[in-house]
Amino acid sequence: MKKLPLLLLLLVLGVQVSDAQDEILLTGGYGGGGALSSSELLVSDQSPCQIGPFNQTRHGHVTFTTNGGTVATCGGYGRFLKGSCLVLNNQTQTWERRPEKMKELLHDRKYSSVVLMPTGVYVLGGFGNHIRQPPSDRPHSKFFDHHTSSEFLPSDTSEWMTGPTLKGKGAGNSCAVRISDSSLLLIGGWREGTQVRELDTTTGKWKPLNSWPQLKVGRLGHACVVVDNKVLVAGGFIPPTFPKIYSIRNDTQTRANAKLDKLTELKNLLAWGGGGRDGNYLKSTEIIDLSGRTIKAAGDLNTARTRFGMVLTNNGAVAFGGKRIRRKKTSELSAEEKLKIKSELQKDFFLEENLASVERWDKAAEQWVKDTRTLGDARRGFGSVAVPKAAVCGDE
Repeated sequence: MKKLPLLLLLLVLGVQVSDAQDEILLTGGYGGGGALSSSELLVSDQSPCQIGPFNQTRHGHVTFTTNGGTVATCGGYGRFLKGSCLVLNNQTQTWERRPEKMKELLHDRKYSSVVLMPTGVYVLGGFGNHIRQPPSDRPHSKFFDHHTSSEFLPSDTSEWMTGPTLKGKGAGNSCAVRISDSSLLLIGGWREGTQVRELDTTTGKWKPLNSWPQLKVGRLGHACVVVDNKVLVAGGFIPPTFPKIYSIRNDTQTRANAKLDKLTELKNLLAWGGGGRDGNYLKSTEIIDLSGRTIKAAGDLNTARTRFGMVLTNNGAVAFGGKRIRRKKTSELSAEEKLKIKSELQKDFFLEENLASVERWDKAAEQWVKDTRTLGDARRGFGSVAVPKAAVCGDE
Protein backbone atom coordinates (compact mmCIF):
# COMPACT_ATOMS: atom_id res chain seq x y z
CA MET A 1 0.00 0.00 0.00
CA LYS A 2 1.39 3.42 -1.00
CA LYS A 3 2.10 5.72 1.95
CA LEU A 4 0.31 9.06 2.10
CA PRO A 5 2.11 12.25 3.13
CA LEU A 6 1.64 12.88 6.87
CA LEU A 7 -0.38 16.09 6.40
CA LEU A 8 -2.73 14.43 3.90
CA LEU A 9 -3.11 11.37 6.14
CA LEU A 10 -4.11 13.54 9.10
CA LEU A 11 -6.63 15.43 6.99
CA VAL A 12 -8.18 12.22 5.64
CA LEU A 13 -8.52 10.90 9.19
CA GLY A 14 -10.15 14.14 10.30
CA VAL A 15 -7.34 15.06 12.71
CA GLN A 16 -6.88 18.78 13.39
CA VAL A 17 -3.41 19.85 12.28
CA SER A 18 -2.81 22.64 14.78
CA ASP A 19 0.81 23.41 13.86
CA ALA A 20 0.18 23.92 10.10
CA GLN A 21 -0.61 27.60 9.53
CA ASP A 22 -2.26 28.23 6.19
CA GLU A 23 -0.73 30.67 3.77
CA ILE A 24 -2.87 32.32 1.09
CA LEU A 25 -1.14 32.20 -2.28
CA LEU A 26 -2.25 34.54 -5.10
CA THR A 27 -1.01 34.15 -8.65
CA GLY A 28 -1.23 36.34 -11.74
CA GLY A 29 -4.44 38.15 -12.50
CA TYR A 30 -5.17 41.56 -13.95
CA GLY A 31 -3.93 44.79 -12.37
CA GLY A 32 -4.04 48.48 -13.12
CA GLY A 33 -1.26 48.18 -15.68
CA GLY A 34 -2.64 45.08 -17.41
CA ALA A 35 -2.18 41.34 -17.00
CA LEU A 36 0.16 40.21 -14.21
CA SER A 37 2.76 37.48 -13.87
CA SER A 38 3.54 38.06 -10.19
CA SER A 39 2.69 35.85 -7.21
CA GLU A 40 2.32 36.85 -3.57
CA LEU A 41 1.51 35.43 -0.16
CA LEU A 42 -1.18 37.18 1.88
CA VAL A 43 0.13 37.18 5.45
CA SER A 44 -0.21 39.34 8.58
CA ASP A 45 3.49 39.87 9.10
CA GLN A 46 6.57 39.47 6.94
CA SER A 47 6.19 36.90 4.18
CA PRO A 48 7.99 33.63 5.02
CA CYS A 49 9.34 33.41 1.45
CA GLN A 50 9.12 35.15 -1.90
CA ILE A 51 7.31 33.33 -4.70
CA GLY A 52 8.69 33.90 -8.18
CA PRO A 53 6.58 35.15 -11.11
CA PHE A 54 5.20 33.15 -14.02
CA ASN A 55 7.28 33.19 -17.18
CA GLN A 56 4.49 35.26 -18.78
CA THR A 57 1.35 37.08 -17.74
CA ARG A 58 -1.73 34.99 -16.99
CA HIS A 59 -5.24 35.73 -15.75
CA GLY A 60 -8.53 33.83 -15.56
CA HIS A 61 -6.59 30.68 -14.57
CA VAL A 62 -7.00 28.27 -11.64
CA THR A 63 -4.43 27.66 -8.89
CA PHE A 64 -4.81 24.58 -6.71
CA THR A 65 -3.09 21.83 -4.74
CA THR A 66 -3.12 18.12 -5.45
CA ASN A 67 -3.51 15.35 -2.89
CA GLY A 68 0.23 14.83 -3.11
CA GLY A 69 0.87 18.41 -1.98
CA THR A 70 1.84 19.85 -5.38
CA VAL A 71 0.83 23.47 -6.01
CA ALA A 72 -0.11 24.10 -9.65
CA THR A 73 -1.67 26.64 -12.00
CA CYS A 74 -3.53 25.78 -15.23
CA GLY A 75 -5.29 27.56 -18.08
CA GLY A 76 -6.22 31.23 -18.28
CA TYR A 77 -5.59 34.07 -20.72
CA GLY A 78 -2.07 34.60 -22.02
CA ARG A 79 -0.19 34.44 -25.27
CA PHE A 80 0.08 30.85 -26.50
CA LEU A 81 -1.10 29.56 -23.11
CA LYS A 82 -3.88 27.26 -24.27
CA GLY A 83 -4.32 24.74 -21.44
CA SER A 84 -0.79 24.94 -20.08
CA CYS A 85 -0.03 23.98 -16.49
CA LEU A 86 2.82 25.15 -14.27
CA VAL A 87 4.01 23.47 -11.08
CA LEU A 88 5.56 25.35 -8.14
CA ASN A 89 9.00 24.18 -7.06
CA ASN A 90 8.73 24.74 -3.31
CA GLN A 91 12.50 24.62 -2.84
CA THR A 92 13.33 27.38 -5.32
CA GLN A 93 9.88 29.10 -5.27
CA THR A 94 9.80 29.11 -9.06
CA TRP A 95 7.09 28.02 -11.50
CA GLU A 96 8.11 25.24 -13.88
CA ARG A 97 6.67 23.21 -16.73
CA ARG A 98 6.85 19.66 -15.40
CA PRO A 99 4.90 17.34 -17.75
CA GLU A 100 6.05 14.32 -15.73
CA LYS A 101 4.10 15.83 -12.82
CA MET A 102 1.25 17.50 -14.70
CA LYS A 103 0.50 17.66 -18.41
CA GLU A 104 -1.56 20.34 -20.16
CA LEU A 105 -5.33 20.53 -19.85
CA LEU A 106 -7.25 18.84 -22.65
CA HIS A 107 -8.99 22.14 -23.52
CA ASP A 108 -8.28 25.83 -23.47
CA ARG A 109 -10.08 27.14 -20.37
CA LYS A 110 -10.48 30.56 -18.80
CA TYR A 111 -12.45 31.37 -15.66
CA SER A 112 -13.23 27.74 -14.88
CA SER A 113 -13.80 26.26 -11.41
CA VAL A 114 -11.49 23.84 -9.60
CA VAL A 115 -12.15 21.38 -6.77
CA LEU A 116 -9.81 18.99 -4.97
CA MET A 117 -11.48 15.65 -4.16
CA PRO A 118 -9.95 12.61 -2.42
CA THR A 119 -9.64 10.90 -5.81
CA GLY A 120 -8.09 13.85 -7.66
CA VAL A 121 -8.67 17.33 -9.09
CA TYR A 122 -11.72 18.45 -11.11
CA VAL A 123 -11.68 21.49 -13.41
CA LEU A 124 -15.20 22.44 -14.47
CA GLY A 125 -16.45 24.59 -17.35
CA GLY A 126 -14.89 27.94 -18.18
CA PHE A 127 -14.59 29.88 -21.42
CA GLY A 128 -12.74 28.49 -24.40
CA ASN A 129 -11.72 29.65 -27.84
CA HIS A 130 -13.07 32.69 -29.68
CA ILE A 131 -16.18 31.85 -31.68
CA ARG A 132 -15.70 32.93 -35.31
CA GLN A 133 -19.22 31.89 -36.30
CA PRO A 134 -21.21 31.94 -33.05
CA PRO A 135 -24.46 30.00 -32.68
CA SER A 136 -27.77 31.77 -33.23
CA ASP A 137 -28.47 32.24 -29.51
CA ARG A 138 -25.12 34.07 -29.11
CA PRO A 139 -24.89 36.25 -32.21
CA HIS A 140 -22.38 38.79 -30.95
CA SER A 141 -19.06 38.22 -32.72
CA LYS A 142 -16.89 38.92 -29.70
CA PHE A 143 -18.33 36.08 -27.67
CA PHE A 144 -16.19 33.21 -26.49
CA ASP A 145 -17.35 29.64 -26.32
CA HIS A 146 -18.02 28.31 -22.85
CA HIS A 147 -17.51 24.74 -21.85
CA THR A 148 -20.12 22.23 -20.83
CA SER A 149 -17.24 19.85 -20.24
CA SER A 150 -14.97 19.09 -17.30
CA GLU A 151 -11.58 17.49 -16.77
CA PHE A 152 -10.24 15.21 -14.06
CA LEU A 153 -6.68 14.64 -12.87
CA PRO A 154 -6.59 11.38 -10.87
CA SER A 155 -4.29 11.33 -7.85
CA ASP A 156 -0.80 9.97 -8.52
CA THR A 157 -1.07 10.59 -12.28
CA SER A 158 0.09 13.43 -14.51
CA GLU A 159 -2.48 13.26 -17.30
CA TRP A 160 -5.86 14.96 -17.43
CA MET A 161 -8.83 12.93 -18.60
CA THR A 162 -12.33 13.89 -19.74
CA GLY A 163 -14.70 14.40 -16.82
CA PRO A 164 -18.49 14.45 -16.58
CA THR A 165 -20.44 16.67 -18.99
CA LEU A 166 -22.02 19.63 -17.24
CA LYS A 167 -25.78 20.05 -17.13
CA GLY A 168 -27.75 23.04 -18.35
CA LYS A 169 -25.87 25.72 -20.28
CA GLY A 170 -22.48 25.01 -18.76
CA ALA A 171 -20.42 27.00 -16.33
CA GLY A 172 -18.19 30.04 -16.80
CA ASN A 173 -17.28 32.38 -13.94
CA SER A 174 -18.94 29.87 -11.60
CA CYS A 175 -17.61 28.50 -8.32
CA ALA A 176 -17.48 24.95 -6.98
CA VAL A 177 -16.85 23.35 -3.58
CA ARG A 178 -16.38 19.87 -2.17
CA ILE A 179 -19.21 18.98 0.22
CA SER A 180 -18.26 15.36 0.99
CA ASP A 181 -15.68 12.77 -0.02
CA SER A 182 -17.85 11.87 -3.03
CA SER A 183 -19.80 15.04 -3.90
CA LEU A 184 -19.21 18.59 -5.06
CA LEU A 185 -21.49 21.54 -5.75
CA LEU A 186 -21.27 23.71 -8.86
CA ILE A 187 -22.81 27.12 -8.14
CA GLY A 188 -23.95 30.02 -10.35
CA GLY A 189 -22.16 31.28 -13.44
CA TRP A 190 -22.63 32.59 -16.96
CA ARG A 191 -26.15 31.80 -18.26
CA GLU A 192 -26.80 29.61 -15.18
CA GLY A 193 -26.72 32.33 -12.54
CA THR A 194 -28.89 30.64 -9.90
CA GLN A 195 -27.79 27.02 -10.36
CA VAL A 196 -26.78 24.81 -7.44
CA ARG A 197 -25.95 21.37 -8.86
CA GLU A 198 -24.46 18.33 -7.14
CA LEU A 199 -22.04 15.98 -8.85
CA ASP A 200 -21.58 12.49 -7.43
CA THR A 201 -17.91 11.95 -8.24
CA THR A 202 -18.17 8.22 -7.53
CA THR A 203 -20.64 7.64 -10.36
CA GLY A 204 -19.88 10.74 -12.44
CA LYS A 205 -23.61 11.55 -12.44
CA TRP A 206 -25.34 14.83 -11.63
CA LYS A 207 -28.19 14.83 -9.13
CA PRO A 208 -31.54 16.37 -10.17
CA LEU A 209 -31.55 20.18 -10.03
CA ASN A 210 -34.31 20.15 -7.40
CA SER A 211 -32.02 18.26 -5.01
CA TRP A 212 -30.82 21.66 -3.76
CA PRO A 213 -32.41 25.08 -3.32
CA GLN A 214 -31.29 27.48 -6.02
CA LEU A 215 -29.60 30.82 -5.35
CA LYS A 216 -31.91 33.72 -4.55
CA VAL A 217 -29.74 36.07 -6.60
CA GLY A 218 -28.32 34.92 -9.93
CA ARG A 219 -24.61 35.71 -10.08
CA LEU A 220 -21.33 35.09 -11.86
CA GLY A 221 -17.77 36.08 -10.99
CA HIS A 222 -18.61 35.22 -7.37
CA ALA A 223 -16.75 32.98 -4.92
CA CYS A 224 -17.72 30.23 -2.49
CA VAL A 225 -16.24 28.22 0.37
CA VAL A 226 -17.44 25.68 2.95
CA VAL A 227 -17.43 26.75 6.61
CA ASP A 228 -18.79 24.39 9.29
CA ASN A 229 -21.03 22.42 6.92
CA LYS A 230 -22.35 25.58 5.29
CA VAL A 231 -21.46 27.02 1.89
CA LEU A 232 -20.83 30.77 1.75
CA VAL A 233 -21.62 32.24 -1.66
CA ALA A 234 -20.67 35.91 -1.94
CA GLY A 235 -20.15 38.76 -4.38
CA GLY A 236 -20.07 38.57 -8.17
CA PHE A 237 -22.31 40.43 -10.55
CA ILE A 238 -25.76 39.89 -12.00
CA PRO A 239 -25.77 37.83 -15.21
CA PRO A 240 -26.90 39.61 -18.38
CA THR A 241 -30.15 38.97 -20.21
CA PHE A 242 -28.99 37.97 -23.68
CA PRO A 243 -31.98 38.98 -25.87
CA LYS A 244 -32.07 42.47 -24.36
CA ILE A 245 -28.37 43.00 -24.98
CA TYR A 246 -28.67 42.13 -28.63
CA SER A 247 -31.89 44.00 -29.28
CA ILE A 248 -30.19 47.16 -28.04
CA ARG A 249 -26.69 46.62 -29.39
CA ASN A 250 -27.66 45.47 -32.87
CA ASP A 251 -30.31 48.10 -33.58
CA THR A 252 -28.40 51.30 -34.40
CA GLN A 253 -31.59 53.34 -34.70
CA THR A 254 -32.69 52.23 -31.24
CA ARG A 255 -29.30 53.17 -29.84
CA ALA A 256 -29.30 56.55 -31.59
CA ASN A 257 -32.75 57.42 -30.24
CA ALA A 258 -32.39 55.75 -26.85
CA LYS A 259 -33.67 57.44 -23.74
CA LEU A 260 -31.67 57.51 -20.52
CA ASP A 261 -33.39 54.40 -19.23
CA LYS A 262 -32.27 52.45 -22.31
CA LEU A 263 -28.68 53.58 -21.89
CA THR A 264 -28.78 52.66 -18.22
CA GLU A 265 -30.26 49.28 -19.09
CA LEU A 266 -27.45 48.64 -21.56
CA LYS A 267 -24.84 49.49 -18.96
CA ASN A 268 -26.53 47.23 -16.46
CA LEU A 269 -26.76 44.30 -18.86
CA LEU A 270 -23.39 44.41 -20.59
CA ALA A 271 -21.46 41.87 -18.56
CA TRP A 272 -18.62 40.38 -20.60
CA GLY A 273 -15.25 41.22 -19.03
CA GLY A 274 -16.67 42.99 -16.01
CA GLY A 275 -20.37 42.88 -15.56
CA GLY A 276 -23.10 45.40 -14.95
CA ARG A 277 -21.94 48.99 -14.81
CA ASP A 278 -24.53 50.44 -12.44
CA GLY A 279 -25.66 48.51 -9.42
CA ASN A 280 -25.03 45.04 -10.83
CA TYR A 281 -21.92 44.36 -8.75
CA LEU A 282 -22.93 42.42 -5.68
CA LYS A 283 -22.15 42.65 -1.98
CA SER A 284 -24.71 40.04 -1.03
CA THR A 285 -23.93 36.72 0.65
CA GLU A 286 -26.06 33.57 0.66
CA ILE A 287 -25.57 30.58 2.96
CA ILE A 288 -26.43 27.06 1.82
CA ASP A 289 -26.94 24.79 4.82
CA LEU A 290 -25.66 21.36 3.80
CA SER A 291 -27.52 19.54 6.58
CA GLY A 292 -30.95 21.06 6.15
CA ARG A 293 -30.55 21.84 2.44
CA THR A 294 -31.85 25.35 2.96
CA ILE A 295 -30.59 28.69 1.73
CA LYS A 296 -30.72 32.12 3.35
CA ALA A 297 -29.26 35.60 3.03
CA ALA A 298 -26.42 36.66 5.31
CA GLY A 299 -24.31 39.75 5.94
CA ASP A 300 -23.07 41.66 2.90
CA LEU A 301 -19.47 42.08 1.89
CA ASN A 302 -18.19 45.53 2.87
CA THR A 303 -17.21 46.11 -0.76
CA ALA A 304 -19.07 44.82 -3.81
CA ARG A 305 -16.55 42.74 -5.75
CA THR A 306 -16.28 40.25 -8.59
CA ARG A 307 -13.54 37.92 -9.90
CA PHE A 308 -12.03 37.88 -6.43
CA GLY A 309 -10.60 35.18 -4.19
CA MET A 310 -12.15 33.43 -1.20
CA VAL A 311 -10.48 30.61 0.72
CA LEU A 312 -10.79 28.83 4.06
CA THR A 313 -7.79 29.08 6.38
CA ASN A 314 -7.17 27.91 9.93
CA ASN A 315 -8.50 31.30 11.02
CA GLY A 316 -11.70 31.12 8.98
CA ALA A 317 -12.93 32.29 5.58
CA VAL A 318 -11.17 35.21 3.91
CA ALA A 319 -12.23 37.22 0.80
CA PHE A 320 -9.75 39.40 -1.04
CA GLY A 321 -9.01 41.37 -4.21
CA GLY A 322 -11.26 41.44 -7.26
CA LYS A 323 -12.74 44.50 -8.88
CA ARG A 324 -15.68 46.85 -8.63
CA ILE A 325 -17.13 49.62 -10.76
CA ARG A 326 -18.17 52.89 -9.18
CA ARG A 327 -19.60 56.14 -10.46
CA LYS A 328 -16.98 58.72 -11.31
CA LYS A 329 -16.78 61.75 -9.07
CA THR A 330 -17.28 65.11 -10.74
CA SER A 331 -13.56 65.83 -10.34
CA GLU A 332 -12.75 62.65 -12.31
CA LEU A 333 -14.90 63.48 -15.35
CA SER A 334 -13.34 64.59 -18.61
CA ALA A 335 -14.62 67.67 -20.42
CA GLU A 336 -16.38 65.45 -22.96
CA GLU A 337 -18.07 63.41 -20.22
CA LYS A 338 -19.24 66.56 -18.43
CA LEU A 339 -20.76 67.83 -21.70
CA LYS A 340 -22.66 64.56 -22.25
CA ILE A 341 -24.08 64.70 -18.73
CA LYS A 342 -25.04 68.35 -19.12
CA SER A 343 -26.85 67.62 -22.39
CA GLU A 344 -28.55 64.56 -20.79
CA LEU A 345 -27.05 62.15 -23.32
CA GLN A 346 -25.76 60.11 -20.40
CA LYS A 347 -26.53 60.18 -16.72
CA ASP A 348 -23.34 58.71 -15.25
CA PHE A 349 -19.84 57.58 -16.12
CA PHE A 350 -18.13 54.75 -14.38
CA LEU A 351 -14.65 53.88 -13.22
CA GLU A 352 -13.33 50.33 -12.98
CA GLU A 353 -11.17 49.64 -9.92
CA ASN A 354 -9.07 46.64 -9.01
CA LEU A 355 -9.16 45.92 -5.30
CA ALA A 356 -6.44 45.17 -2.74
CA SER A 357 -8.75 45.03 0.27
CA VAL A 358 -9.35 41.96 2.44
CA GLU A 359 -12.37 40.84 4.46
CA ARG A 360 -12.82 37.97 6.91
CA TRP A 361 -15.97 36.08 7.81
CA ASP A 362 -17.33 36.34 11.37
CA LYS A 363 -19.20 33.05 11.51
CA ALA A 364 -20.88 33.81 14.85
CA ALA A 365 -22.38 37.07 13.60
CA GLU A 366 -22.67 35.76 10.01
CA GLN A 367 -21.19 38.92 8.56
CA TRP A 368 -18.02 40.14 6.86
CA VAL A 369 -15.50 42.25 8.77
CA LYS A 370 -12.80 44.43 7.24
CA ASP A 371 -9.31 42.98 7.66
CA THR A 372 -6.19 45.05 8.26
CA ARG A 373 -4.23 43.17 5.60
CA THR A 374 -4.06 44.31 1.99
CA LEU A 375 -2.72 42.71 -1.17
CA GLY A 376 0.66 43.82 -2.46
CA ASP A 377 -0.93 44.36 -5.88
CA ALA A 378 -4.57 45.24 -6.43
CA ARG A 379 -5.74 42.51 -8.81
CA ARG A 380 -8.69 40.59 -10.23
CA GLY A 381 -9.07 37.33 -12.14
CA PHE A 382 -6.18 35.74 -10.26
CA GLY A 383 -5.66 32.22 -8.96
CA SER A 384 -5.65 31.63 -5.21
CA VAL A 385 -5.34 28.74 -2.79
CA ALA A 386 -4.76 28.24 0.95
CA VAL A 387 -1.77 25.98 1.57
CA PRO A 388 0.56 24.97 4.43
CA LYS A 389 3.75 27.02 4.44
CA ALA A 390 5.87 23.97 3.55
CA ALA A 391 3.95 23.55 0.28
CA VAL A 392 5.21 26.89 -1.02
CA CYS A 393 8.27 27.71 1.07
CA GLY A 394 9.74 24.21 1.44
CA ASP A 395 11.86 23.09 4.36
CA GLU A 396 13.44 25.76 6.49
